[in-house]
Amino acid sequence: MKTELCSFSQRRIYPGHGMTYVRTNLQLLNFQVQGSRKYVINKKKNPRFVRWTVVYRKVNKKGNYKVVKRRKVTRRMTKRERAYVGATVENMRQRKSKASKAKEDKSVLEKVKARKAEQAKRKAQLKAARQEYKAAFKRGGMKGRKDRF
Repeated sequence: MKTELCSFSQRRIYPGHGMTYVRTNLQLLNFQVQGSRKYVINKKKNPRFVRWTVVYRKVNKKGNYKVVKRRKVTRRMTKRERAYVGATVENMRQRKSKASKAKEDKSVLEKVKARKAEQAKRKAQLKAARQEYKAAFKRGGMKGRKDRF
């Protein structure tokens, strides 16, 4: 049995019941009862504010209109090794191992140590210069100068 829904109240209309109204823009409106037709055509009411409609009952949580919440599907990341256009996975692993060996190389470690020693030396020089400046300022020798470290 084919049923239709009322355009206003969202209730089922069984065969042989209700009426169909055709607007001037050829829109078909199906009505279950006379009251719903009156509300739509004459009063231009919104079905959310008319108490006996299904929409009102859903909005105001009356009756057994439960809103079923779906669980959010979480996708798990999977790690995959893919080859680039010019290189296979094996070639990429070899390059990576070469790079790690280069880091372990003594010459690289020596360069890093030398750079750190140079930075420490600069820090010590700056610290000494600041202390000199502060001492001179306390004695009153740098009164006119505004430049500071």
